Amino acid sequence: MIPPEDQIKGLQSQVKTLEIQLTFKSETISKLSEQLDALQYTLRDITQKYESEVQLTKDITKDMTSQYKGMQDRIRSLSRWPLLLHR
Repeated sequence: MIPPEDQIKGLQSQVKTLEIQLTFKSETISKLSEQLDALQYTLRDITQKYESEVQLTKDITKDMTSQYKGMQDRIRSLSRWPLLLHR
């Protein structure tokens, strides 16, 4: 049988070991939480930039389509007057 004093020392040693492990895990969780926050910020930033680019692409496409239709209309109006093309 283990003397009570030795049992107490053994239990105190186990408590100390568990406290160290808990501290390490708490620090790890804190660091991971900071990294998660940074990644979420980066994701929001990238998402906003992407949405901006998508909108810019739509705007450019709309403008180019409008210009193309305008050019087609101009060509059609000129082709109605063949004499204007030969001047």
